[in-house]
Amino acid sequence: MLPLAARLRLSRAVPLLEAFVAGGLLLDATRTAAGCVGIVLLLVYAGAISVNLLRGRRELACAAAARMTAVRSLHGWSGAIFSSR
Repeated sequence: MLPLAARLRLSRAVPLLEAFVAGGLLLDATRTAAGCVGIVLLLVYAGAISVNLLRGRRELACAAAARMTAVRSLHGWSGAIFSSR
């Protein structure tokens, strides 16, 4: 859907934005901005999911499952609980 260069930039920007939201919600001075960025991120995620569903893509590969096996081995019970979903 996006060109390769845009995907690479976006794949680097999203975790930074998520970290800003997480940290920004802790401070009074940045709470409003962090909340707005968080809302935009959620809307973008929901939009991407909606586009895929409307295109009939119901079985999407998710890299989270591969990461969760590593999490299970690194974090014991908490990783096992989250990866069993």
